Amino acid sequence: MLCDVWGQVKRVGEHLSCSLGLGGVAVGLAGCSLIHAQPLHSALYLVNRVGSGIADTATATLVALASSGREARSRNLALIQSTRAGARVVTPLISGYLFTLRSAATLRATPRTRRPAPSTRRGAAHSHARPGSLPTAAPGALPYLLVASLAVALTPLPLLLNKWLAPAPGSDASQRPPAQ
Repeated sequence: MLCDVWGQVKRVGEHLSCSLGLGGVAVGLAGCSLIHAQPLHSALYLVNRVGSGIADTATATLVALASSGREARSRNLALIQSTRAGARVVTPLISGYLFTLRSAATLRATPRTRRPAPSTRRGAAHSHARPGSLPTAAPGALPYLLVASLAVALTPLPLLLNKWLAPAPGSDASQRPPAQ
């Protein structure tokens, strides 16, 4: 069931779930920024949201498991929440700046000739493109593509942490401090 994210995380494993969630976020954000045709755009948005839910749940689980003791777990989970709240304040400022950069670049690339309204022209979506060139991303795509790139870059990190934190072969796994 889609709503049973915790059960899916436990079944697949926290590290792999976190990586798959980050991959879903990357695919969803990159796809939404580049593909605007419905229903594909809505499906990519759904992939982004499901990936975000899985990655968030798996991250909280990994932090809780890695924390030694009740106080450390509480502190670490509070730090995650504070970081997310701070990001919600800062990211609109950064996204606005990136949007402005991309919009300015699009305006500079558009010839300054007088043209009919885009709705009356054939192929108006990419009017500044040269014949035979590939279409460019929409003006607001840069922030989404940047975050998608970061998500792709971070996707292997939970799996690497799993390898790094795994007990060495032949060692006693019971020496690892229990999560409380």
